[in-house]
Amino acid sequence: MADEKKRRTYRRPRGTMVQPTNLGYEVEFTSKSTWETLAQDLEISPSELFDVMVEHLPLDAYGRPTWFPERPPKDGMLHVPAA
Repeated sequence: MADEKKRRTYRRPRGTMVQPTNLGYEVEFTSKSTWETLAQDLEISPSELFDVMVEHLPLDAYGRPTWFPERPPKDGMLHVPAA
């Protein structure tokens, strides 16, 4: 029974996406495997996990993910915090 759960592929219900598109990005194999395992454990499809993540992504005042490392300023530019 445990092996059966591991092999099950979860899919979204047909017709629940408004404008479906293919991401078309190349990613590291281990990242993709980790993502698929996480989706499997949550009993949702990897694409649904992506959409839920984007919908709930915490952004800073500049619209960047709060967990994304800050990049050093470009030459001649000052870092000014958002108001």
